[in-house]
Amino acid sequence: MGISAVSAVSTASSFPLVAIGQRGQSNSCDAAALEDGAKAYLTGMLDLQPGQRVFVVYDAANKKIAKAFQKAAEKIGAEVVLYNIGKNRFNQQGLEAIFTEITDQPQILINDTQFKQFQADASRGAAQGKVAAKYDLFLNFVTLPDADHQGRVKLVDAQIALGQATKTVRTGHGPGVTREMVCARPDFASMSARVSQLEDVLENAQTVRITSALGTDITLQITGRSPANDVTIGPGSAANIPGGELYLAAIEDGANGVMIVDTPVLSAPLSSPIRIELKNGKVVAASWLDADRAGAAKDLDEIIKMITIDSSANVIGEFGIGLAPFPVIDNALQNEKAAGTVHLGLGNNQDAPGGQNTSDGHLDFILPDVTVKITYTPESGQSSQIIMQDGQWRL
Repeated sequence: MGISAVSAVSTASSFPLVAIGQRGQSNSCDAAALEDGAKAYLTGMLDLQPGQRVFVVYDAANKKIAKAFQKAAEKIGAEVVLYNIGKNRFNQQGLEAIFTEITDQPQILINDTQFKQFQADASRGAAQGKVAAKYDLFLNFVTLPDADHQGRVKLVDAQIALGQATKTVRTGHGPGVTREMVCARPDFASMSARVSQLEDVLENAQTVRITSALGTDITLQITGRSPANDVTIGPGSAANIPGGELYLAAIEDGANGVMIVDTPVLSAPLSSPIRIELKNGKVVAASWLDADRAGAAKDLDEIIKMITIDSSANVIGEFGIGLAPFPVIDNALQNEKAAGTVHLGLGNNQDAPGGQNTSDGHLDFILPDVTVKITYTPESGQSSQIIMQDGQWRL
């Protein structure tokens, strides 16, 4: 999901790194390929223009990625400031230093009471002219320890609010981006064309049924829910890097069935597939697919903990379709963007059009090699159609 997905306009051959839906390992990349990939993101996704200013927050683990984006942006004709988060990371002192750098009115972002009001005004379009930004594009490349989560969220929320208030500032947030994701250089023009076709396919859609040979069989109600995407970031907007999905807010009480998940959900491979059952939009059961796995590993315990952090964290939130040229590997951030996969998100979905579920959590479950069938509202007169079969496009 966006600051949290395809069509067959072109065939899998448009994405030379990996066949659509293929599982494998990411390709390595050298400095030149990394810079080329950064340029593809800056021009294709982030719409960077000559003369614009870019502010890049990074840490030591992501220095090479940050430098590649700096070099690519400067060759485009932009001015770039690199900011090493250093020891302060996202504590109060670190955030105040960043806020002082990015706006002439840092107190609006530093003071919690003022910031909440600013956020509210910005989200309803009433903050324009109240604050200015010193940069046109924010990029965040910081590997996240758990202790940084709250501060990282505050930084991104501030950047989003500045975007909404100025209606120009854009944010690309890469909390887990890797060199290989950047070097993949997705064809953003091709993905945009795929998005357009899928938007047409999803018009008047009533349900999505997802099935797989592994045992997934779940139906989502999506009537009236329009899709969004993170292939391009428009003025005043924000999205994750890497981009590469189309997503919509599923109707919160309209998911029924079972999904079998065998790809990473957190930061490591699952020790065995898990079975998650939903009824009227809520998870009613989560267990190992193989009963003999019970108690053998902690993966499932961690997942259950995350989807029960509040009363809405186990509610269906998202249906997403990946469309980037990524293989499915042991990286959930990459996998949700991988062409040939879909993902179902539980928890918050208010960053998607029409989403009504409020939660402190959002957890995605990636489903490769699936068959996806769309049905339409009776008044549309449209026949149902299979848009993906076993991970291959049928449009």
